[in-house]
Amino acid sequence: MATNSSGIADVAPQHSDTQSLEALRALVLARAPQRWTLVVHRSPDGDALGSALALALFLRKWYTRHLNRSVEIVVLSPTPVPAYYWWLPGAQTYLQEVGALSQEARTRWVRQTDVFVFVDFNDLSRLEDLGEAIAQALATTHEDGRPIAVLVDHHENPRVETDFRLWSPDAAATAQLMWQWLVTWDSSLIDREIATCIYTALMTDTGSFRFGTTTPEVHYLAARLLSYGVQPDLVYQKIYHTFSYHRLQFYGFCLLARLRYLPFFRCAYLVVSAEDLRRFRIGAGETEGLVNYTLTLQNVVLGALLIDRTQPHHTRPTIRLSLRSTGSLRVDELAVRYFNGGGHANAAGGVLHMPLTEAEAYFLDVLKREFPRWTQPITSSSD
Repeated sequence: MATNSSGIADVAPQHSDTQSLEALRALVLARAPQRWTLVVHRSPDGDALGSALALALFLRKWYTRHLNRSVEIVVLSPTPVPAYYWWLPGAQTYLQEVGALSQEARTRWVRQTDVFVFVDFNDLSRLEDLGEAIAQALATTHEDGRPIAVLVDHHENPRVETDFRLWSPDAAATAQLMWQWLVTWDSSLIDREIATCIYTALMTDTGSFRFGTTTPEVHYLAARLLSYGVQPDLVYQKIYHTFSYHRLQFYGFCLLARLRYLPFFRCAYLVVSAEDLRRFRIGAGETEGLVNYTLTLQNVVLGALLIDRTQPHHTRPTIRLSLRSTGSLRVDELAVRYFNGGGHANAAGGVLHMPLTEAEAYFLDVLKREFPRWTQPITSSSD
């Protein structure tokens, strides 16, 4: 295990592909691609944004040192970015919401991209309409050849074809894989801003280091990042202590009026209507973390959040589901089997296209059907 000058190990997930990173480095040195688009999934979280912004900051420095030239970089989000992530280093410079671009500008940028990096997702369907535009761009040959596509992700079952893949479902966060990219290409370029982005990504996707995915390697990496001067109290405050008054009222309302508790099924879930969102003026990312309250109830092993995200003037209903569990109960399998989704063993999501009342009834039917799977004691993830 290699160590740095601070004596702290640089630890990578077991399945990270350093050979793929070296091959990508050689190709970039040879072709010097000018335009990079780092794409994050819809409703981007801290892992996606932190990892992508860390790469953007790193590439700017790497191009200056190794290619003696500048580079054009955009971190592209298909949906609005939560307000509490705009403080991240590089966000004001590189982060761009698709909705803020004209159709012409969006199409032109995607078509002229030389390198696409897909960060924290592995299916183009998670990009809304942007996914089709990127698929078309990847099928188009430029003067220097077809665009390069790179995947950096830790979710199961990748469905997107890429030229290079840095993927491991064993990683607690995409941040671990992104860190491996940076240290493989040139660890001397990493500074406090880059480390802050990676730390934010790592902290948010491990639930502030309390989820079962928090391994010794996660803590080793966190320690390494702190050695660059990252301020963990500031990062935590910027993300979790920035609730607006109406958001806090919304959480209280949901727990008081929208929480369903089914002790026999060891389940608790929340049902939030579009009217609830409008009433409390809930914006992008302001429901993030709400589902986790369902697991704070004693003896609950399955939590869920159903939110009506149907767009105004759209006739097709869209209900987003977030699923959480404890121990050995795998919600990713439920998401794939019943809810057109996927994710991790204890945290997954999906979508249903039916009215909210029907979606809740369907969820309860699934609960009754699958309940025998967890009639036995739920074991700890460490058992």
